Amino acid sequence: NCEEGNCENGKGTLKYLNGSKYIGEFKGGIENGNGTWLTNDGSEFIGQFLKGYISGDGKFTHKDGSEYTGEFKNAKWHGKGVNLQTDYHDYYYLGEKFEKKRTKGDRIVAEWVGKWKNGYEIGEYIVNVYYFNSKQKLEFKRIIDVKFNSKGGTPKRRVSYWKMRDW
Repeated sequence: NCEEGNCENGKGTLKYLNGSKYIGEFKGGIENGNGTWLTNDGSEFIGQFLKGYISGDGKFTHKDGSEYTGEFKNAKWHGKGVNLQTDYHDYYYLGEKFEKKRTKGDRIVAEWVGKWKNGYEIGEYIVNVYYFNSKQKLEFKRIIDVKFNSKGGTPKRRVSYWKMRDW
C-alpha cells in the first residue's frame, strides 16, 4: 500500500500488510535503489535494493542492537562485512577464572570481521571481543582468530581453528 510519493517509478513510502515499511526508490513498482526498510519487529535496514531484494552495500540493525554492515546479495550477507554482536555470553567463553567473576549487568560485545557467502561465514575471521563491567566501563579486549572449514558459506560450516589472544 503506497502511503506517500511515487511507489511506481520514483521515491515513495510503501507499507506492507505485516506492518513493515519501505521508504526509498522504486522502479516498475518494486523496491530498487537506495532505501530504508523498517520491519514490524523493530529491526532496520538502510542501504541498496535490487529488484525487490536487499542487494549491495548496507547496514542491518536488529532490534536487540546487533548489526551487520557490509555487502548483501538477495537479502543475505554476501561478501565483506562486519557483524557486531552484543550479549552472547555463552558463545564467547573467556576462561573459567573470568566466568566466575561475571556480574549481572555486564556485557560482551563481539565484532566479527570477514567474508560471508549466502548468509554464512566463509574463510578466515578476526573477532574483536570487548568486555564491559556492570557500570559499562571497558575492562578488556581480546582477539580471536577464527577459520571456517571448506563447508564455509553453507549451513554445514564448522570452525576449524579458534585461538584467543590478548589485544
